[in-house]
Amino acid sequence: MDAKEIQNKVDEIINKIDTKLNVSHDANHTIIHLIEEIGELARQINNKNIRNVEQDKANIEEELADILILTMRLANIYNVDTESAIIGKINKLKQRHNLT
Repeated sequence: MDAKEIQNKVDEIINKIDTKLNVSHDANHTIIHLIEEIGELARQINNKNIRNVEQDKANIEEELADILILTMRLANIYNVDTESAIIGKINKLKQRHNLT
């Protein structure tokens, strides 16, 4: 599945969930939800340092997936092609840091 197909799947599932829950993941709702998920990932990553608890790899994967899904939702709201945006950014980083 390519990035555009994933973006379409993201909208499909979020729209169904929003309809079921009678909410709307507009840009404001989505960015707040994204920040919440980033916080959950940060907590999981810092568990070992803060709580002396081992990291849960499955939970880290789930939180990363939540973050990517919500990021793609924002991309859809703003009509951003994530694949070309990422490729463009990688190329800029290579150029900026003189990498091949």
